[in-house]
Amino acid sequence: TVVDIAALPHKPDYSFILGDLVVGFALDNGQELRTQLDGWIAAFPGFPGSAGIHVVPLPGNHEMDYYDATQSDQAPNPVSYLVWNNWIATNQQLFPFEANGPKPEGANPDQLGEDESHYTFSFNWGAVHIVAINTDTLTAIVNPATELVYQGWIPINWITADLEEAQANPAIRTILLMGHRPIEAPPLVPPLSNYGNTILDLDAYPLASELAALLQRTPKVKAYFCSHVHLVDARKLT
Repeated sequence: TVVDIAALPHKPDYSFILGDLVVGFALDNGQELRTQLDGWIAAFPGFPGSAGIHVVPLPGNHEMDYYDATQSDQAPNPVSYLVWNNWIATNQQLFPFEANGPKPEGANPDQLGEDESHYTFSFNWGAVHIVAINTDTLTAIVNPATELVYQGWIPINWITADLEEAQANPAIRTILLMGHRPIEAPPLVPPLSNYGNTILDLDAYPLASELAALLQRTPKVKAYFCSHVHLVDARKLT
């Protein structure tokens, strides 16, 4: 990827990596995640052409979650926040934006468990409004079946308010969103017994459906970019 970007005739202002930089998933105090992220940032400058690329990484489930073998399930790990925050602070070039995302203050409609201001955020790139989403947000809601917090949570209330403001702003022509997990799993992806391939979409917490409806009623939204399912695909939301 670095070689391909370096060969472009016009360098992009930003190159976003949509999560899963490392393997992560360790159930420890963050040592494994910290070691892997430090290894990643140490390796990156060794690639030819990397000096001209402004990389902005977003966390994925491998950075934010741990794997619980007893439940065959994964869940956001509070320890990951301290590790990721320290890593970004040490490598400030990776986050050149205002940390304007949601925090667990006041009414806290998104039931946040941690400060998400560096994880879900937005900024304007000329006439383009870009929204980055942490699709494994730590919440205060626990799955009664596993006693783990849910994977695939997003701060839908904050995203709604942000998009409504951008839609009403005459200086903004286009809105682009990005996050790690897809809203819908492509049909060629084998279904999982749980909800692990997408943003959370349960009857009690239909976050993916709410996000899809929000995007479809916001005319300036042109695309949602994501990763996670290990394939290249483009489709309209159904």
